[in-house]
Amino acid sequence: MLAALILSAGLLPHAPGASAARRAAPRAERIRFTRGAISAQVRGQLTRDKGADALYLVGAKAGDHMIVNVIPLSDGLATGGEVTSPSGKQDGQHGGVIFNADLTETGDYTVRVTRNLMGTERADGLFILEVVIAPAYLKD
Repeated sequence: MLAALILSAGLLPHAPGASAARRAAPRAERIRFTRGAISAQVRGQLTRDKGADALYLVGAKAGDHMIVNVIPLSDGLATGGEVTSPSGKQDGQHGGVIFNADLTETGDYTVRVTRNLMGTERADGLFILEVVIAPAYLKD
């Protein structure tokens, strides 16, 4: 009875009534650096769709210093974002430079660019994501 209730309510992602949006996780785009470069930029877009954040993966090493900057290209677009470490620790803030810290882990960091609806009425638009990774050996 309980299982039938859960299935009919669509609370299980594998239930026949579950929407495709809940089953499909957003796909992250890998940011690649040109050989010898310490910065990379990608263009992205935020849409009005709920939960349509832009996701990116960046490989980095413990001891490196990473700066993540979101630059809105569309008038009135307010952004926010967060960086998630390989172990799941999150750090971020609204618009502009969303992360600026020494890294404590080696692996893939996930960068999520979000809409900041508290800062504007605009819910969609284009942006540039700039990632700078200064290797530990450059800091000495």
